[in-house]
Amino acid sequence: MIRLIYILLIMFLFVVLTSCVYNVQLKPIPDEGQTIRFFEGKEICVSPGTVGIGIYADPPVYKSTSRPTFYVLLSNNGNTYVNFSPETINASNNGNQLKTLSLHELVAEIEKKRKNAIFTATLTGLAQSYNTSLYGNQKQYHYGTYSDYSGNYSGTYFGHTYDPSSGEKAQAAIQAQTIQNFSNINTGSAFDLYNIKKNILQKQTLLPGDYYSGYIKIETPAYFDQDLIINIEIEGIYKKFTFSQNIVTY
Repeated sequence: MIRLIYILLIMFLFVVLTSCVYNVQLKPIPDEGQTIRFFEGKEICVSPGTVGIGIYADPPVYKSTSRPTFYVLLSNNGNTYVNFSPETINASNNGNQLKTLSLHELVAEIEKKRKNAIFTATLTGLAQSYNTSLYGNQKQYHYGTYSDYSGNYSGTYFGHTYDPSSGEKAQAAIQAQTIQNFSNINTGSAFDLYNIKKNILQKQTLLPGDYYSGYIKIETPAYFDQDLIINIEIEGIYKKFTFSQNIVTY
């Protein structure tokens, strides 16, 4: 009965938690002088000028428990170089400032996730190792005559035997699986680090005619029915991009 109540409680908590997750759609709202261009199904908000900037939400629909991600395209249309830094990008939602996560913060987050996964895999391996150490102990039932201090009796009795090879085989299998789990975690983490370092916007000098592009990740907003505003500044040139947010059912 207690086990049934526990299972029902877990199911209830799962339903409550998942029911609070929304799908939020981002759509660009062009300001004066900006235009919307379509490319491979993406709605890109373009702001021309000496430094041209295009930006679109990727993906255009994000989970309310995750961070909105944007792809930014820069072009130097002037006759001298310009220095760009993602530190000059800021965002806001309903008047609240939102952090644009730096490469350093994203790398630290991946490393923390990797360490937590390694810790969990270690605990799982230890628990399984303890359970398999009992495999060598086997309870065997016998039927026959046995005796105690009061006399002889007929019936069923049992005893324990120990088979060390059974326990050793189980331990070896668990150890191999734990090592494989560590390898999978480290491989996945290395892949995530590679993608982050390759795709996230970093400091860049753009010579005349140069193009540069990459992703930015914004802190999760608190108001999903209010616009998300992104401000980009490049050497005194300020540009604002506005995205509407709407909760969708798909």
